[in-house]
Amino acid sequence: MLRIENTSNDVTFYRHYREVVRQDGSRLCKNAPLKKQLFSLHDLHRRMSAACRRYLKHLGELDDAEIGRHNLDAITRSKRDQRQRSWRGINFFLAEDLELVLALLRGEGHIAGWTHRRLRAVLGGQYSSGQVSRMLRRLREHGLIRRIGRSFTYYLTALANKALVAALNPTSATGACAQRKSLI
Repeated sequence: MLRIENTSNDVTFYRHYREVVRQDGSRLCKNAPLKKQLFSLHDLHRRMSAACRRYLKHLGELDDAEIGRHNLDAITRSKRDQRQRSWRGINFFLAEDLELVLALLRGEGHIAGWTHRRLRAVLGGQYSSGQVSRMLRRLREHGLIRRIGRSFTYYLTALANKALVAALNPTSATGACAQRKSLI
């Protein structure tokens, strides 16, 4: 039996789309942090329960070693966008790509999603802002992350959860780690 709980000491970490009153008295709707009020409890409950569901879904896919080569093939091949620009695939043997994949599979991404700033901090700040932007764009082009509306927050797709976990699973026959061990 597994029980997942989510505790937060700072609710302003979570953001939602709400009406914001500016100092000059004007009102506008935008993506803003949750308020520390009783009225925000419903929105906080929705955010935290969604984070727990995403994390449980991710944990449930850890044991799934059966993933088709089709999914791994889709993310390792280069793709072209609408403007015919080429975006290279994910190479699990390349240190930068492996570091990116391991960063994406961390639990905090399932709780609050990935933003440019969070991903750059997790990667150790060794990449410039432009490099992280291109990484996010490449992940979007391959269908590994999806953007949440009205924000710059990204979550892993179902394809990404299954394919990345399978690729890094040493017991999987299609896993890059299994192939890496066989080369050593």
